[in-house]
Amino acid sequence: MFNSLFSSKDRLRNLLLVLAFVYFIVQSVSLISEKSFLGDTYITSGTYVLTKDNIEYVYQVPDSIGSNPDHIEGVLFLAHGCSHSATDFWPQSPKCSKCIGLPIERTIVVQALSRSYVVVAMSSTDRDTKCWHAQEDAVKAKRVLLELRAKVRIPNYVPNFLHGVSSGGQFVGSLAMYLNQEHKMGSGNNEALEVKAICIQIHVFPQKYWNTLAGLDNLPQNNNYLNNNNDVDNKRRDAFPKGIMYVHMERDPRLTAMIERSMAVLTKTAPQLTIINKLVEVEPLTEDYFFKHGRHLTYQESSLLVNAFKSSALLDDQGHLVGNPRSSAVPWRQVVLKALPSIKRKDSLINDGSGISELLNAAYAQHEITDAYLSDTLNFFDSYGVQGRKGQKVAESDLDYKLIAKEKQED
Repeated sequence: MFNSLFSSKDRLRNLLLVLAFVYFIVQSVSLISEKSFLGDTYITSGTYVLTKDNIEYVYQVPDSIGSNPDHIEGVLFLAHGCSHSATDFWPQSPKCSKCIGLPIERTIVVQALSRSYVVVAMSSTDRDTKCWHAQEDAVKAKRVLLELRAKVRIPNYVPNFLHGVSSGGQFVGSLAMYLNQEHKMGSGNNEALEVKAICIQIHVFPQKYWNTLAGLDNLPQNNNYLNNNNDVDNKRRDAFPKGIMYVHMERDPRLTAMIERSMAVLTKTAPQLTIINKLVEVEPLTEDYFFKHGRHLTYQESSLLVNAFKSSALLDDQGHLVGNPRSSAVPWRQVVLKALPSIKRKDSLINDGSGISELLNAAYAQHEITDAYLSDTLNFFDSYGVQGRKGQKVAESDLDYKLIAKEKQED
């Protein structure tokens, strides 16, 4: 009997050891998978700054540059959409207690860090709507960029890249014009202000700002080049960045039409521009959807949630959302709480502060920040970056608008 009991204990101990080993392997594979998906610098920790004049921004320097700022590929400035903040881009940490780390924003930061970009996000001045106002915010953004460059010792030749969403998308167009004008005609021909390329998500380049934010209206009337229309046109063209990438969504045909019109105008106004146009299609909710996008949920949680959505008839046969998740008529929050009772420990389920809400909006593809074409966006920026990729030809698959327009003219 003693031997039988002893062998039973041995079997139990061995079983527990096997289970512990399996758990270790699963966790290791999950970590490796996360590292592979998000890039080598997948642990983000932003440093929160609130200046004396109340400008809020968060930044992070990639580990890959070590103590050598010459290894920096570029500075990536991120502009959020209305109802959002700079603190959305990083998870909460001792250096940023206000940060909430929404999944798509965090993925953008992680991928940029893995390519040796110094990343900075600034909050708009308007903290009521949290939208951007170019005349006020552009000057503050310039201050943030110069302060960051001095703090991190970023060489002047390292270019700036801008990425904005919705109101922030329009703002980065204005900011690029303003900074490049300052770079070209400001005191000391400040190289550190040059913007090489921008990405505008779910908005259009701000045509109404082409003159005022380029500084042309503020110059003395007796300035030599103002008396020469051709020279004015050249100065305006010089203020444009080298490249613009549009990323917009399938369920917003009105914006798509506006973007196409703006592209036609921009290629005439600034023929040196390279313009890339990317359309984000609706995305089905696969079982790993909430896992693969920023690792917001575990694979198991994601699978449970997606199957709960299916059971509640919130998805069609292809896994697409049957209604707009922004609408109160789509009761997705009740389904989430039932499927994942403890979810509020990691997700508020509040509009503009919830990772699940954000990912549902992105899947619906009408108006939301997206990580679709993120690799293409960073490849586009890389082509204007420091480390040996200047002048790299943009792939034909990236829909070079000028090339297409030229082909149409030749036909």
